[in-house]
Amino acid sequence: MILLFRELQRGSRPDILIFYDGYNDTFAAFQNRAAGMPQNENKRIREFNILNRSRTRDFFWEVLKRSNLHNLMEGVHTKLFGTKPLPPLSPEMQNQLVVGVLKNYSMNKTIVEAVAEKMGFLPVFYWQPTPYTRTNRNDFEESWLKDPAQEHFLTMYTLP
Repeated sequence: MILLFRELQRGSRPDILIFYDGYNDTFAAFQNRAAGMPQNENKRIREFNILNRSRTRDFFWEVLKRSNLHNLMEGVHTKLFGTKPLPPLSPEMQNQLVVGVLKNYSMNKTIVEAVAEKMGFLPVFYWQPTPYTRTNRNDFEESWLKDPAQEHFLTMYTLP
């Protein structure tokens, strides 16, 4: 939406605009345990505050984490021990997240449709499937689809 608004401000007007959304919104809600936040928001918060005097230790830790040595060690650790999955969500929390994701998506869709009507272009919306719903996953998809709680959440609430 931000890119759309910036292009409209510059004078660009599409005839048709296709939105292919859903997976990132849903995964980010699962990851953050809150709808409407971008993926990896905790990293952005930490990076934003990195030069805060009381967080000098975080600055040095952040520098270390960006080093090749750290990446190598993290890769070896992940190969040996895997990644720590997030704890499963309660059914109530799942429902709250799904309602939040769909509410946010619906509001964004309404805003884009209003702008499209005013500016004279056709918006088309598609809700993308998740790799969990694919019957024939490729090797890359299989390599990172290892979290049972994530699989349950993204499979159970996938729109047809």
